[in-house]
Amino acid sequence: MDPYQPLKYNIIYGLISSWTKAALQAKKAQGFKLGKPENLTDKAQALAVQVLRSKAATNENNKRAAALIQVYKEQGLTWLKIAENLNAAGFKASRGGKFQATQVQRIYERLQAYK
Repeated sequence: MDPYQPLKYNIIYGLISSWTKAALQAKKAQGFKLGKPENLTDKAQALAVQVLRSKAATNENNKRAAALIQVYKEQGLTWLKIAENLNAAGFKASRGGKFQATQVQRIYERLQAYK
């Protein structure tokens, strides 16, 4: 493997990001209205939050992780240590990434709210 490959990817992603930002700024300067105004209403934002919460609550991985979080918290582990244990055990957060301490805490707090 090319030892410079990660660096090359970072450079490429950085270039794409700057090109995209420049193109969007140019469109704004031309008077184009970016985004969808209907997505910016309070109702649309509340619906987005509801959908995200629903997905998090029904995610199978979160359900299994929640049971472990409960046990680990009863053992007195910190949020960070619980997140590390979940990641080491191969659990993935709802979007497929690694668990962070804050995510673990939120899952635990949701569990407590349902009791």
